[in-house]
Amino acid sequence: MDPDRSRAPFWTEMRWLVAVLAAILMLPPVLPLLDRPVTVFGLPLLPVYLFAVWAVAIALCAIASRHALRASGKPDGPG
Repeated sequence: MDPDRSRAPFWTEMRWLVAVLAAILMLPPVLPLLDRPVTVFGLPLLPVYLFAVWAVAIALCAIASRHALRASGKPDGPG
């Protein structure tokens, strides 16, 4: 059995884990913890936090999707 194929379920599950974790980090019980009069590079902390969580989640999902696609043995490009 191809060792990369056995890793495909791991990467598929990783995509779900990243999406669920990002959703949890953006839930209302977490957000008031960050709603403080603090700035990051002149921007309020809460929007910076939300954008950072969103950007990291998208990047991690893209990486996991790329690995899952390669591990499944399907072609990498369109078509």
